[in-house]
Amino acid sequence: MGHYSTRIRKILAATATVAVISATAPTASAFTFKDVSVKYELAVDYLVKENITNGLSESSFGITQQIKRADAAVMIARALNLVGEEAPDAGFNDVPVRAQSAVDILKNHGIINGKTSTSFGSNDTLTRGEMAIIIARAYQLKGDAEMPFTDVNSRYMEYVKALIANGITQGKTDTLFGTDEQITRGEFALFIYRSESPYNPVLIKVIQPDDIKARTYMDVSLPTTVNLLMRGNNLEEKMVGWEMVDFSAPGEHIIHGEIFGTDLTTSLRIIIETTPEDVNAQKADEIIASLPATITLDDEEKIKEARMLVDEVLQRGSEDMIKGLATLEKAEDTIKLLYAIKDAEEVIALLPETITLTDQKAVEAAREKVNKVYGMNTEAVISTIQKLEKAEHTILLLSLTNEAEDAIESIPSPVTLDAVEQIATARTKVDEVLKVDANAVIKGIDILQKAESDIGLLKAQRQAEELIAALPDPITLGNRSEVQEARKLVDAGLQLDKNMTIEGLSKLEAAEVRIQELLIESAEVNLSKSQLSMNTNKTYQLTASVTPSEVSDDLEMTWTSDNPTVATVDENGLVTSQAEGSAVITVQLENGQSAESVIEVTDRPQLQFSHGSSQVNNVIKSLNMSFYNYSSNNVIVKKVEIYEGDTQKSQYTESELNDAGIDTDIGSYERFSLGITYNFGGLLASNGVYVIYTVQSGQGTYEFKSIIK
Repeated sequence: MGHYSTRIRKILAATATVAVISATAPTASAFTFKDVSVKYELAVDYLVKENITNGLSESSFGITQQIKRADAAVMIARALNLVGEEAPDAGFNDVPVRAQSAVDILKNHGIINGKTSTSFGSNDTLTRGEMAIIIARAYQLKGDAEMPFTDVNSRYMEYVKALIANGITQGKTDTLFGTDEQITRGEFALFIYRSESPYNPVLIKVIQPDDIKARTYMDVSLPTTVNLLMRGNNLEEKMVGWEMVDFSAPGEHIIHGEIFGTDLTTSLRIIIETTPEDVNAQKADEIIASLPATITLDDEEKIKEARMLVDEVLQRGSEDMIKGLATLEKAEDTIKLLYAIKDAEEVIALLPETITLTDQKAVEAAREKVNKVYGMNTEAVISTIQKLEKAEHTILLLSLTNEAEDAIESIPSPVTLDAVEQIATARTKVDEVLKVDANAVIKGIDILQKAESDIGLLKAQRQAEELIAALPDPITLGNRSEVQEARKLVDAGLQLDKNMTIEGLSKLEAAEVRIQELLIESAEVNLSKSQLSMNTNKTYQLTASVTPSEVSDDLEMTWTSDNPTVATVDENGLVTSQAEGSAVITVQLENGQSAESVIEVTDRPQLQFSHGSSQVNNVIKSLNMSFYNYSSNNVIVKKVEIYEGDTQKSQYTESELNDAGIDTDIGSYERFSLGITYNFGGLLASNGVYVIYTVQSGQGTYEFKSIIK
């Protein structure tokens, strides 16, 4: 007899005792643990009530916690009712006292083995594969089921097959048992609970309910229970709750349900032939398909019938059920448009052929009807639209013409400056008329044109007189812009009417004369060059500019030189250099203002020197010397002397330089260059090194000193 049968007898014998205990001291159950879901409720409740295990606390069973091997041995021994048996020492030295008896008993029954001959692995967590071996051995489960799992090796194959055959496990997924994964307390509870058959019958399979075939969804009645096939071919009826699924559409529907009191699910196939909406949708589509390509008002009744059927469909169905819905909506829009066009054309037809302002409201009403049509379809064709547009044009022209003529009539005669706004308003009104019809006849247009001409003259006259009157006395240069603006307005007025009389004109003319006098008195002169360097026997044109420029022709200029032996100047400012030296050229206006230019006459060339050297221990070993000739004349290098302090260290004459291939005739803006290298000795930089250049320019010879160090 297996361990299972022994426990059943124990349970049956203890039934009365358990009832008494429950009445006096209630124990914990799965329903007091907050972490136990419906899936685990029966299994946990069973293990707790049978004292196989307890929760981790009053409110937590520890569903997801892992189990150590020593704790699993204790719970298996309790489940098999083996606690208290005599058993030899299993020989493991790592088993805690609380689990020693359970490990020895299970080892003695061949249910468990150690990790080694001396180690049980008490603190190691139990895997699902190890649990499969223990459960199959403990409950002597046998069976050769098909193996769907790909992660079960030969060590565990026999035991996992036995669990599958006896309905103990379903695996982690359809293809994985989770052999090497640590088992949780929740999974452990399910394994023990399912293995305690027949006390807890083992589920073989869920009997799926028969398919339901119905014409419409309203003919469907869902079953409230399903049958479970248990071990021993026993059927157990369970209540089922179906998910909320819409199966009103024709076709095949699969709905799922939860079996109450278990973690099992079932499914039901429902086949719907058709729906009331399908019938109405078909009728509506037939009517829509019969509509002509060009809709007229004669098709209105058929369109209304199709719409009634569509609305009935849409009360329960969707727009997708009506294949021709877009066509129907377009036809309905066309009917609305046709009625709007008919309405507009009837109103336009009532308009008289000769339009007057008394017809304005009728024309506006017709336009409202037309705008409604175009709001529905901008490309709609209204056969009488041209009649309306012509009537609108006539109404607009008549209205604007009346306004323009009224505005002209309000212009006073004779015209005064007080009528400026009235004239401007009349002109605006006239322009609005002419925009509508360039050939429109406006009564009094000649009166407006004459008034505009008169007001222009009056404005010009008043503005000129006001500016002239505002001119101060006496006039200063600060009033120059005011005088100029007054003259501008006077000239503009005289262009309009050469006979215009402008009060104060003589005052303006006197002011203009005074401004000219003041300009001459304050005029200043400047020269194009304040300093100038020239070679002998050269000329240079100085330019004098007078400020303000408008009085330059009214002032005489006098040119003089303070040193004619050096430089002379003619009456036009042309300077001629005579000899080396300095001279000051002066230009003077008749108002006493003058300007000067200092002339330096010299043939000494303008040279720019540069040098470079390399040193070793303060001794110059090589020296590069050069200069640029910025003069207009050529220079000839006559001699180059190099000094260290006051001592001449070397000298190179013109002929020596030429013999060495060095050009000594240096043109304008050309460069002279000389390099020296000292193979032995050199120049002591700390003593001060410099170069004396002797050059010839024109008839003169000049010396230049360039400091090296």
